[in-house]
Amino acid sequence: MEFLKTLSELFFSGQVLAFLGAALAAGFAGWGSAKGVGLAGETASGILTEKPELFGKLLI
Repeated sequence: MEFLKTLSELFFSGQVLAFLGAALAAGFAGWGSAKGVGLAGETASGILTEKPELFGKLLI
């Protein structure tokens, strides 16, 4: 029983929760930005198939 008490104190301490929150924030930010870049890339490639002269504008 002492083991469970020690384990719960370890996992629910402020420092562990802070690291968990930081990891979740960084993970969701990376996932969201990758999703946005992928969506923009898909759209740009679709436009390029119809109008290749817009390559310079779509690249930026």
